[in-house]
Amino acid sequence: MGMAHRSPENPENRYFVSKHAMDRIRQRAKITVQLDDMAIAGMVSEAIENSMEEQAPYSVIDEKGEQATLVELSSTLDPTLAIGKVFALIKPEPGKRDAVVTILTPAPARKLIKASEKEEPFNPVFSKLAGMTVPTQPRAPTNGNGKPPDLKPSAPSTEPPAVYLVLAPGNEVVKTGSKADVAQYIAADDRPQDLRLFKECAVRVKVETKVEIGD
Repeated sequence: MGMAHRSPENPENRYFVSKHAMDRIRQRAKITVQLDDMAIAGMVSEAIENSMEEQAPYSVIDEKGEQATLVELSSTLDPTLAIGKVFALIKPEPGKRDAVVTILTPAPARKLIKASEKEEPFNPVFSKLAGMTVPTQPRAPTNGNGKPPDLKPSAPSTEPPAVYLVLAPGNEVVKTGSKADVAQYIAADDRPQDLRLFKECAVRVKVETKVEIGD
């Protein structure tokens, strides 16, 4: 009885489909579904794979505050298994296949997407800077009365601001701008691991001309 909530392992499928997700499919079926759990799990897993090829999934935070993936199955799931739009909510299982934990209709799916957009975006490019600390600056010298000495105003910098480039596969430049601009662009991308970041640098070229004069 303790394992009654679990679905068969269906090892041939890319995704593990929970019993709860299968029950949700059966509740939304257009006809009385006579398929067993193994067949439904296979159809759902295949629909997810096909959807991933057609469109980028949504990265969301579920009601437990955990990272999850939301995949729309409206155009890839067998139409006899769903009425209208449906979404699969997928969560990673350490050491196992990713698991389809439930099937959602548009309203709760949109709620998850909207709530996740309010979360602080994760910056995969500059995340390594999070643990860095700024060294303490030494105390400024004084002129003997506790006041800092008169300083000449520094000349305004003529150095142009640094420009960063974001490259997609195939070396296509998809974004240029400041560090903050490109960081925001990469954080909002569905698959940031496919992007590469470069800093534009000035190049100085020295040309020497050698002239030989014949007799």
